[in-house]
Amino acid sequence: MDFVKKLLLTLLTAFIFIITSCIQEPNGVTSIEVLLWESDERIETITDKKFISELAQKLETAETSSTTTMDFVSPEYKLLFKKESEVLYELGYYKKAMKLGVEGHYWNFPEDEMIGVMLELPNRK
Repeated sequence: MDFVKKLLLTLLTAFIFIITSCIQEPNGVTSIEVLLWESDERIETITDKKFISELAQKLETAETSSTTTMDFVSPEYKLLFKKESEVLYELGYYKKAMKLGVEGHYWNFPEDEMIGVMLELPNRK
């Protein structure tokens, strides 16, 4: 069991390091593309630097909870965090905050973990 805990901690640390390095670069995340989860249809692109910076900071320091063994609905949106045209990382986004170990709007689907961040996306068109 200790091995599993150490492995999860190592993976979480690596994920935070990746997000931090992307965000702290002078040319880090320049936009967040919002897509419908089911169809990948682009809804909008967020370029507000203040919002992107605030969200990145909150994601970097947030508590997370594994969703590996949970059964739950898919999020409404997929967020692509981009540096120009390069996708740095992807997260799911729920319009209504979900309680999956922690409460938040963001789901790290590649790592199967819910991120405890309540910051909502700016109003969509």
